[in-house]
Amino acid sequence: FTWIIVLNDYGYPPNVLIGLGTFDNWGKQVLFCQVHGGKFINAAGEVSNDWGASAVDAGYQFWDQGTEGTVLACEFPSKNFMGSLDALPTSADLQQSVSATFVGSNGAAFTDEEEVVTANSIRALRNNGYVPFLPWRARMSEFWDKEWLPLGVKKEG
Repeated sequence: FTWIIVLNDYGYPPNVLIGLGTFDNWGKQVLFCQVHGGKFINAAGEVSNDWGASAVDAGYQFWDQGTEGTVLACEFPSKNFMGSLDALPTSADLQQSVSATFVGSNGAAFTDEEEVVTANSIRALRNNGYVPFLPWRARMSEFWDKEWLPLGVKKEG
């Protein structure tokens, strides 16, 4: 259970960690959490006047619990769609950031038979008060790399 202690040091409370490793999501999907209190902060350390999704959408993507904040619940968006292996679009047509190009000539969506997260599963979490969760304590870690934030969907590696 050492991992629970370490992750708590980086802002992930133990009460929400159990079960989050299911379906191999950890480190591969964005974690969404419901939070109460605390504050939202940008990478430069500036505190937002907005709260929740409004703050995150404005670039204040880190949450600091301060003295009063609590994490109520955390979930990964459901991987609720699996497309075909046979619908491979031609490489010239496939654009990683444009979902419409993932449709092959046979009209089926291509995901290489991998289950993937959809916009609707993210929207369902956001509509229920969940926000993308990046703890401020993790941002303040000596291991933090500022290059992690601007990683675009087209960048490989």
